Amino acid sequence: HSDVRFADGTVIFQAQTTQFRVHKSVLFRHSCHFSRMFSTSSYTRRKVISPPVILLLEAADDWRNVLLILYDGLKYVIRFLSFQVVQAMLLLERKYEFEHFRSLSTKALTADLPIELNLWEKKYLSTNVRE
Repeated sequence: HSDVRFADGTVIFQAQTTQFRVHKSVLFRHSCHFSRMFSTSSYTRRKVISPPVILLLEAADDWRNVLLILYDGLKYVIRFLSFQVVQAMLLLERKYEFEHFRSLSTKALTADLPIELNLWEKKYLSTNVRE
């Protein structure tokens, strides 16, 4: 995905057949998992000419959504996050320890789902369907 591929990226994530060239510093800042990974002595001692490739097991679309949140967070006002983006945030936040994703996801779901039954029915039930 060219929208998450930076020429000056320092690490390449590969999810399925898609590669994302991103910055270790961004991942380090937002993920305890990656900050530990990038801080280990074996990782920091590597002398490589090209960015290392990290193979990921999750779907490329999930990673694309999460990386866009990390890089373009201000574009994603909580109430406008799609369910697909919220789902990706929740799927990846626990394994990779993205610190703020659970609270952001909860806020997004709360903002999108009405708490009163009549508002929920109005939003989700068709007015043409009658029992």
